[in-house]
Amino acid sequence: MRGALGFVLTAGVFVLPVASVDAQTHPRNAGLPKLANVQPVPGFGGGGRNFGFINNLVVSTGLIYGDTRRKRSATTHTDKSYTPTLGVSFGMGTMGFAAINTSYTRHESRSNIAAFNLPVDSRTESYGVDAMVGIAPLPFLRFGVLGGIGRGDSSYGFTNIAAARIGSDGRTHRIGAFASGSYAMGRFLFTLDTTVLAARNFASYDPGNNPPSARWGANLGMIGGTVNYAVTDRFNVWAGTVFNLVMSQKVAGNEPKLDPSWVTLQIGARYRVTANWELNARIQTWVANSRYNYTSGGLGLSYRF
Repeated sequence: MRGALGFVLTAGVFVLPVASVDAQTHPRNAGLPKLANVQPVPGFGGGGRNFGFINNLVVSTGLIYGDTRRKRSATTHTDKSYTPTLGVSFGMGTMGFAAINTSYTRHESRSNIAAFNLPVDSRTESYGVDAMVGIAPLPFLRFGVLGGIGRGDSSYGFTNIAAARIGSDGRTHRIGAFASGSYAMGRFLFTLDTTVLAARNFASYDPGNNPPSARWGANLGMIGGTVNYAVTDRFNVWAGTVFNLVMSQKVAGNEPKLDPSWVTLQIGARYRVTANWELNARIQTWVANSRYNYTSGGLGLSYRF
């Protein structure tokens, strides 16, 4: 189930967007914000150069640390993940926007198999590419689609038994759509996002594992709200909440299902160091989830051309 769960954990790159305010200004109008000041991609906003059809080009990188712990289950599971990312976002013409993000994740996990009551450790390395494209028919509304693919290699072994580790090769793909709206009032910017996603996963195992392969996945819905406050013309803080709904899911083997619904709480900050360079940080955690405890933190750096 790690593939579906991992996608839920890291999907914030695109599907839990934080509306970006141009760090050189703040929303001064009490009405609807301008498109140049609000975009549904972190690190994407006004103030960039215009290259013709392509404008507001931003290159960003970051590092995310995550901690996941299973609860209320016959099997235990803890997972620590480390995810460096590299992405680019840009505007297209007067209404379009797009982004591409690449990531590498290393998982270090400990669990036990209920049937044998033996501890198991596993290591996973996965690679992913996600893309989104959208349009803003009105300055305060945005619609778009997103999708991604990933590959991963994993191995596991019994901690206290001298035996060869068993490996697996995994693949994943996801596709979805989103809608977003924003409203500016003084130094505050309010954003509402809705997203639907379908994630599918497949893994084949080395000889010795039963079953020899597995398929699993989930259809997800997310509704999120974010409040951004421009403390100064260079420094912004934000807080948000996301309601997560699992509309349908298929699990692999004896893995527990995802909780039918839960809430994600998020806080973050952004600081424009220069006209081109920006630093950002964010923390998020799950609440009201009966299956997993999850907390993550990330640091990022972006350059606006």
